[in-house]
Amino acid sequence: MLETFGGAGATAVAVAPNTVVSFHYTLADEKGSIVAQTDGEPARFVVGHAQTPPAVEEALLGRVPGDKLSIQLEPDDAFGDHDADAIIEVDRSEFGPELAVGEELEAEAADGRIAYLKVVAITPDHVALDTNHPLAGQNVQLSLEIQQVRPATEDELADLRLEAKGLPGARDMLPAERLLRRPPSG
Repeated sequence: MLETFGGAGATAVAVAPNTVVSFHYTLADEKGSIVAQTDGEPARFVVGHAQTPPAVEEALLGRVPGDKLSIQLEPDDAFGDHDADAIIEVDRSEFGPELAVGEELEAEAADGRIAYLKVVAITPDHVALDTNHPLAGQNVQLSLEIQQVRPATEDELADLRLEAKGLPGARDMLPAERLLRRPPSG
């Protein structure tokens, strides 16, 4: 059941399962540097469908448009711990001559998602790439301002059911990895 708030004919829907939450956000790393934020259009997701970390959903439950909050996320609630086994070796010939240790790269994973890679070593024959998310192992600070909360449409929920079965949906929601990912440095 959706809870509504307000008076004099104006009501606000509170964040609950199967609601679409639109919000602006700023994500800062453990040093306080901003690593991602909304630009223009708010981000959005459907609550209760694993589109964003559970700790974020939990903090949003019961909130209404206009609410602002800041959430400290531990690695387990954000990008996971740093995995030493997530270093892969790739043939050096796959890269151009200007490659440098410390360089951050993006690649498309087999499932179409963006994978972040960091060059950690270069030999004449191989390049060692760290496949951990750049924020793995870090506490991060997520600051949000809720713009809108509305019930999800039947079409949005149907798309989520398709995606849960591994089939493509037609919606344009923001995937959790995009919400909690660092944009490429330019």
